[in-house]
Amino acid sequence: MVAELHRGEKTTNAFLSLGSNLGDRMQNIKSAIDAISAIVGNIENESELIETEPWGMESNTWFINMVVEISTDLSPRELLSNILNIENKLGRKRIKTQGYEARTIDIDILFFGDLMLDEVDLIIPHPKLHERMFNLWPLAQLCPNYNHPKLNASILTLLSKCQDKTQIRPWR
Repeated sequence: MVAELHRGEKTTNAFLSLGSNLGDRMQNIKSAIDAISAIVGNIENESELIETEPWGMESNTWFINMVVEISTDLSPRELLSNILNIENKLGRKRIKTQGYEARTIDIDILFFGDLMLDEVDLIIPHPKLHERMFNLWPLAQLCPNYNHPKLNASILTLLSKCQDKTQIRPWR
């Protein structure tokens, strides 16, 4: 697949991870979904909401996470630009640190069709999704047999082999 599709030329299904652990977490997720639907593309499917222990950082507040499947006519670079704008409008403050920090909203591109892209600021599939239960668990709800194009393994296989021991519970 060509990395830079021209807008309107082709529709691609992509999977996005959403997470929040600052402020009104549920409202942050709802606002992100509304913005994605209005700006980025059609939401085709949504996973259940889960609450997850922070991954790769210390925080007293757990995350609310989910994955959405969208169809979009944006290129991967346009998709990233729009996602960063949505995060900014929803109060995400990016701090230059060596690690992860609490955030009002985090939106990651997990998959963009079967595209494999490795650029300085955009790697698709997401390079850590197979290490994170908060990505794999909701992906398994939406596309259990989807084959990771780089790892050549289904989401269910990746889930069964994941070493992540962070806790996950259904959102109440």
